[in-house]
Amino acid sequence: MSKNYQETYCEYHNRNYTDELLRMLRGEVFHLTSKQAFDKIKRDGFIYHNQKERYALNASSANSFGRKQGWVCLLDLRNKSKKNITEALINYYFLWPPWLGEYQVDFAEMNLAYLILDARNYDKLVLSKMINKSIIKNTMHVPEVECWYPGDLPFSFIRESILVKIMLDAPKDDRLLYAHHLRGVMFGPEVR
Repeated sequence: MSKNYQETYCEYHNRNYTDELLRMLRGEVFHLTSKQAFDKIKRDGFIYHNQKERYALNASSANSFGRKQGWVCLLDLRNKSKKNITEALINYYFLWPPWLGEYQVDFAEMNLAYLILDARNYDKLVLSKMINKSIIKNTMHVPEVECWYPGDLPFSFIRESILVKIMLDAPKDDRLLYAHHLRGVMFGPEVR
């Protein structure tokens, strides 16, 4: 663990959390995972790459450029414009990735861990601008924002973990949204 390592806890219940969470993430490079996976990462001392499918894959990670290289996927919000971040959220909604949620009839709950990379390790990253566009074009990646750590990333390279719990009541007053919510209840997250 980084000698200045810290953990920050945030909990949101039926309120808009996106602006506050984005304020904490802007200017940072981070890995996103579930709280459950975070506990294992902390015990193991590494964020392991998932090239050999050690962890369950969601629909998009099956074709992830970084995963296929044996790299740990990170998001880089350093010096990014509002437009870059909006486009990144359209490609990968890292504020509420549905496959990490727990869906019940009356509510949805998300327990996320944002692992913030210590700036002393930025020089070890593979940035998207370093990759030939023809190599990356038919794979899943977040243009302009995703970057990678080659191999397994030591937990000691993490400066801070932001642990976030989000609870939202099911949107029962909106039939379409509630039907989508119930789909999550019935079928669970989309994992291969």
